[in-house]
Amino acid sequence: MATVYLAEDIKHHRQVAIKVLRAELAATLGPDRFLREIEIAAQLQHPHILPLYDSGEAAGFLYFVMPFVEGESLRAKVEREGELPIADAVRILRDVTDALAYAHEHGVVHRDIKPDNVLLSGRHAMVTDFGVAKAVHEATGRQQLTTAGVALGTPAYMSPEQAAADPNIDHRADIYAVGVLAYELLSGQPPFHGTSPQMILAAHMTDAPVPVTSRRAAVPPAMADIVMRCLEKKPADRWQSAEELLPKFEGLATPSVGMTPTETRPIESVRPARSRGFLAIAAVVAVAVIAAVTTIFWPAGATPLARDRVLVGIFENETGDPLQDPLGKVIADWLSRGLHETGLVEVVDERSAASEVEGTGTARLRRIAESIGAGLIVAGSYYKIGDSLQLQGQIMDANDGSIISAVGPITAPAATPQSAIVSLRQRTMGAFANILDPRFGAVAPGIQPPNYEAYREFVAGDEAFNQGRMQSAAESFERAYGLDSMFAIALVRGAYAYQSAGRCDKVDSINTVLAPRRSLLSPYERQYLDRIVARCSADFQTHLTAAEEMFRLAPKSSFAKYVAGRSALWVNRPQYGLTLMEELDPTQGEIRVNYHQVMRDIADAYHMLGDYDGELATVERWNRVDDDRGGQQRRVRALIALGRADEALESASLGGSMGGTPPFWPADLMCDAALELRVHGEPDLARSAVEECVDIIERLGPEAVDSIAYLGRLADGVYLLDRLEEAELLYRSLLELRPLRISAIGRLGVIAARTERADMAWEFATLLADGEWPANAGGVPTLLRAKILAALGERDAAVDLVRQAVGEGIVFLPSGNRSFHKDPDFDPLRGYAPFEEIVRPKG
Repeated sequence: MATVYLAEDIKHHRQVAIKVLRAELAATLGPDRFLREIEIAAQLQHPHILPLYDSGEAAGFLYFVMPFVEGESLRAKVEREGELPIADAVRILRDVTDALAYAHEHGVVHRDIKPDNVLLSGRHAMVTDFGVAKAVHEATGRQQLTTAGVALGTPAYMSPEQAAADPNIDHRADIYAVGVLAYELLSGQPPFHGTSPQMILAAHMTDAPVPVTSRRAAVPPAMADIVMRCLEKKPADRWQSAEELLPKFEGLATPSVGMTPTETRPIESVRPARSRGFLAIAAVVAVAVIAAVTTIFWPAGATPLARDRVLVGIFENETGDPLQDPLGKVIADWLSRGLHETGLVEVVDERSAASEVEGTGTARLRRIAESIGAGLIVAGSYYKIGDSLQLQGQIMDANDGSIISAVGPITAPAATPQSAIVSLRQRTMGAFANILDPRFGAVAPGIQPPNYEAYREFVAGDEAFNQGRMQSAAESFERAYGLDSMFAIALVRGAYAYQSAGRCDKVDSINTVLAPRRSLLSPYERQYLDRIVARCSADFQTHLTAAEEMFRLAPKSSFAKYVAGRSALWVNRPQYGLTLMEELDPTQGEIRVNYHQVMRDIADAYHMLGDYDGELATVERWNRVDDDRGGQQRRVRALIALGRADEALESASLGGSMGGTPPFWPADLMCDAALELRVHGEPDLARSAVEECVDIIERLGPEAVDSIAYLGRLADGVYLLDRLEEAELLYRSLLELRPLRISAIGRLGVIAARTERADMAWEFATLLADGEWPANAGGVPTLLRAKILAALGERDAAVDLVRQAVGEGIVFLPSGNRSFHKDPDFDPLRGYAPFEEIVRPKG
């Protein structure tokens, strides 16, 4: 189709590849239309897509310009090696599918996926020629191309619909090509071959491919199933999107299916596998001296520290001027951000790692590193020399405290040290390039750090956030931005604090302010902001997409991985969420501060999948480290689901009586146990548990506790005992105190329906539909209406409302007051196929 030239971009002093279309093809194309279509592909920006620098027409020739990639094509590798190691094939296919998922999301179908169009750079695969086939098609039309003798695509990799010249080809043609590519990587040859292109195309349309396991028995069954489904003749029978296919390859890339990823680093350590998915397997490429030192400093059975986890310490102020103290935190923060944005290591800063660790200097940093499993430490200090500041950094081995690399000294005016901080970050990246991975050296300096005053406010906001004082934190972050308008990251953190405080109106305002200033944010921070905005608008699919992009940008970040996993639970994809989260170790790294929440979410994922043994094992492991109310509740839940009801109720009694818990906790735990008992076929034990729950609430009395909370819990408990008249009076009393408590309105509608007052039930449903309810009204109006209609026997209408509520952002979790799993008001819909299809886990 084209001739490729290696050229020098004189303006930017870089090598590039120029593809010049064949003269006969260029003569057939409409240049304006072709360039307009190819420009669409130029908008794709993804780590596994070779970008398009430029395109144009010169002397009748059409061309486009791409980066020159050091490495080789996948075609060259396959021709040299034949079938690839399975782990290598999975890694390449994962990268290709990741690229396709992004492109398809942006409306671009490749149409010519094959080994020639996949470049290998280091450990990564990059797809090239995105959009070129489509651009050719759109510029001429299929008939003209056929006349010109130009094939759209390559016969060995063309889907049946491409072979048949179907005008309605969509992204599923690329899924088929991925199947062909996978087949070839695994078996050494495509599924169909022949003496002519026509024979190959006919085979694609009519012949069933030989199972890939017939050509290579070592291919795991899970891998074979994925590949053969890609090769289905009918697009509707294949994987329906690259987004759906991607987790399949990601799952195969983990050790749980018997394959070990081949990704290695020049220096890396091994951490032993943890039970139930806490697996972190790394290749050992260590010199004998480091091994000997590790033996000395690490007793038998101890876990070596991970080289891909880095602790960044606060730089020490050696100027003698206390006013210079904030500079140490500024330096540490900017180094942390630079390392984090590479996605090559997990970064933990000293302030969030282990503030309780005592001591000073290197000894303290090593103790912190040990507590979080960090194998490398970045630390340093700064001095005053006349009117200048001198910065000195160093990278240390946390195992023995030895200095691996010194960085600096770097000098800058004391009044404006920002240039020195930027230079320090660049040199630190260069040092990491020599130690771990050459890609560190390619990181751009980025945005200048903020001024002192702005950063003081930022630190104050950070401290308030970690203490749970969200309003105060948000105000400090906003002041930081006000003091330095280039410090856009501070506003992102402010949005997060406001969202955590339930102030989504403020999140919208911040997003409006940042909309024209997104260039001041790194790609990671942009996705961070998008995730916050989506959370406020209850758009949980967008929330997941942004979280996944955070993880793709920073794949070594345990926080980004956790956020993506948790987001998957919210959209009813527990298997995907569990696949991400079960590999996390919440006792270490940057998610250490979220330990309880991480373990809750892992337990919830197991429960949603019906793997109650997995749930109980997770909770038992969790409670050995630090027992809390969430762990107690999930232990009781798992025991009930496993048929161990007596043990569960005993555990509920003990958990509810623990000291230091809120006054309602014993009742909450017992009522939650009752709901689980109902679901798992123990109605008598469920009633006894509710009676105990109500007894605890009544003993507390409204005088000793919050009267609204008292009324709400008592009404719910009495309702579960089917004392509907009494429950109605309590809910009405609650509404007198809190008129916007829509959960009470919804329950009154259900009670009216259950007591054969249909007109009243419809009135409550209409009130919920027509009213304007604030976000903190205590329920989702659409879902409450669904419950009323279900009680009225209007199952189809109720299911329609449930479906609408899901679209409006219902979170799928097995706990809480919106749980499809155990809420008794969904009983009329249980077993009804349309309802069960909605609530069934989607992968």
